[in-house]
Amino acid sequence: MLDKSPVNIADIMSGLLSSGQLKSALSNRGIRLSVLPPSGSLWIVGDAIRISQLFTNLMIGLSHYLSPDDAIDLSISSAND
Repeated sequence: MLDKSPVNIADIMSGLLSSGQLKSALSNRGIRLSVLPPSGSLWIVGDAIRISQLFTNLMIGLSHYLSPDDAIDLSISSAND
């Protein structure tokens, strides 16, 4: 069962940098990750754990197609910005 609640994407994105699994997967391949959170709060309704897992799995999946010293720059904004 999903735990749908208001989730601030900025919090999830800042948590990506502290994710041990993601950090080790990218550093083992020599890939840099930079995250530029939105300038303000950006709220959506969803399951915070699953959204975080989505971003983590996406970055790890992308890492297999990148070369050492490549970088992933992640940013997000709303249509109102």
